[in-house]
Amino acid sequence: MKESLGKIIFLLLCFFSTTIFVNAECSYEEQVKLSAEASNVRVVYEIIENTTEEELKNYLYPINDCIQITVYNVTENVTVTITDDTMGGEDALFLPVSETIAYEDTKNGTYTFNVDIMNQVRTLYVAVSSQSENCSLKQESRQEMRLPYFNVYSTFDGCENNSEYYCQKYSGVDINMDRDQVMDEISKPQVKPEDPPSLEEQEINIWWYVMVIGGGVVIVVLLIAIIVTLYRIKQRRSVL
Repeated sequence: MKESLGKIIFLLLCFFSTTIFVNAECSYEEQVKLSAEASNVRVVYEIIENTTEEELKNYLYPINDCIQITVYNVTENVTVTITDDTMGGEDALFLPVSETIAYEDTKNGTYTFNVDIMNQVRTLYVAVSSQSENCSLKQESRQEMRLPYFNVYSTFDGCENNSEYYCQKYSGVDINMDRDQVMDEISKPQVKPEDPPSLEEQEINIWWYVMVIGGGVVIVVLLIAIIVTLYRIKQRRSVL
């Protein structure tokens, strides 16, 4: 019994000694390097539209569209975890996001995957962690990314060629309007902005201003000449 207890104490001492030794090797310079690698990670998204106009009319939803997520600059010392706030389950219309990305999963540090386009804002949570042989796992950053969603109002007839935000096909902001309010808005006549004058119209306007100004100058010169002439005639009559 005493021998067993002694072995356990010896193993615990070895474990803690090894841990202290490993942590002691995680220098400040290496921590700075790991943090720099983690801060260099970039996550971007792009809407991929593969749904035809006919399909959109039939299904009233972009069934073949998706959002492509691309993660750049993943290194051997960096791990990226991406989750979202979508509830899964057998009856769920959209699958939740759960991706853990290490360097071996990437192609030269770049990793791409697709997510479904929802009918409401989807928020991604991106956590970037670092780890090396000498430094233990550490979460370096955590950020949120709001993905655009499909706006069902965009399929309304009144939204065709309408640039208002509640008629945009994909939106990243909440539309605080119900169906009836949107219908009221799109039923109003649209005020089309005036087209800027063409180059030809601009040239005509310039020449018009030149002619007006030039004509004004000529008139002023003629008036001065008449006044001077009349003044000289008057002076001559006074002399006679």
